[in-house]
Amino acid sequence: MNKLNKGLAVVLGLFLIMIILEVSLSLAGVIFLRLKNISQPVKKEAGDLAILCLGDSFTHGFGAPQGKSYPEQLQELVKGQTNKNITVYKEFRINSSTILKHLESDIDNYRPDLIIIMTGCNDTWSLENLDFFTFRELDCIKKMDIWLSNSKVYKLIKIGFLNARGAIVKENLYFIQEDDMNKFYFKSPEAQRHYDSGENYFYEGESEMALAEFKEAVDLEPRNPWVHWRLACIYNYALHEYNLAKDEAMLVFMYGDSSMIGKAFIALRDSIMLDGQNNDEGFYTAIKEMGSIIENTYESEDKDKAKRYLRQLLSYCRNDNEIKRVVYYNLNEILRITQQSRIKLVLMQYPMRLAGGVEDSIKSLSDKYSIPLVDNCAIFEDRLGRFKKEDLFVRDGHCNANGYKLIAENLYKVLIEERMFDDLGNKRPSN
Repeated sequence: MNKLNKGLAVVLGLFLIMIILEVSLSLAGVIFLRLKNISQPVKKEAGDLAILCLGDSFTHGFGAPQGKSYPEQLQELVKGQTNKNITVYKEFRINSSTILKHLESDIDNYRPDLIIIMTGCNDTWSLENLDFFTFRELDCIKKMDIWLSNSKVYKLIKIGFLNARGAIVKENLYFIQEDDMNKFYFKSPEAQRHYDSGENYFYEGESEMALAEFKEAVDLEPRNPWVHWRLACIYNYALHEYNLAKDEAMLVFMYGDSSMIGKAFIALRDSIMLDGQNNDEGFYTAIKEMGSIIENTYESEDKDKAKRYLRQLLSYCRNDNEIKRVVYYNLNEILRITQQSRIKLVLMQYPMRLAGGVEDSIKSLSDKYSIPLVDNCAIFEDRLGRFKKEDLFVRDGHCNANGYKLIAENLYKVLIEERMFDDLGNKRPSN
């Protein structure tokens, strides 16, 4: 009996310690966030409302002049909807994993009442901030992990485990950080100026002018992988010069390192697929050439990292179910965080159909949890039945100002139908 009593005492003691630790971590988190919020960059007056739009280039407004992205056009539409001031913010997040990674800090910074998310397009190729280990687990383990992640103690133990595991067995856990992708600085201010001008023209859909600026930049710095990547994008999606796009993608591999492989990979893959060479032979011939470049030009440690990343990309981009699973998992976590923070969430489809069936994951989550969904794809398809494509899109596939206006109008209509403004603030009395 003494041994049994001692055993029970130990178990109860451990349980009590876990409870105390859980409460302590929760209180510490609350105190930290309150102290952190003292110097937030966004000044939000009492009673003001904030809408935060998170997403990739379609949220940032690539293809349209500055000030004509859908969040900025939504700002004009929501004026006067309530007695309170409404401000619409936007943040560029390249994929759903990156949205999830930055979500809590974005909430701290902007303190939004409503979050709009349009993501998934780049998940078909970008592994940035994706923990590949998470998506190799069995479904039951993933579900248990999601449930236990509500516990601060569990997350503390998990972070410690992952850090130790990553240090001991690096090949089993690899993160692509967006900070790693900004190391190829320009040495020449003139090259930087041409590149920045090219970026501005590219985002506004002026492909020929962007091409001229990028060519000036590459003449000054022929070994800078960023310029070659932008040239590959223009040749692929705007000018449809697929052989030139492939050449530029190979130069990204040649002059870059493991942090540039994701961009080079998708540019190379699309140069083959868009040219009607969507076959395994052409694709894997290009992959073999990529592997040869990595083997012959990369440094030893970065070479191993590049090979591992390339294998992950090959596995990931060829598996539609894996892509949908990643997007669903990330959106599910995003929903959990917004619910805990008592923030309303709206999901949006892209204005076109995506590779990998990503829109299925978005709709599935929307249906399951009754999250408002803006079906831009269906609305754009209906509109394109009556108008020309160039009325809504630029040559690289992004929306123009009219296209983003339509997205803003679609979103605004759903916000009205869902009575979002009634919930966020009292409507102005009608005259």
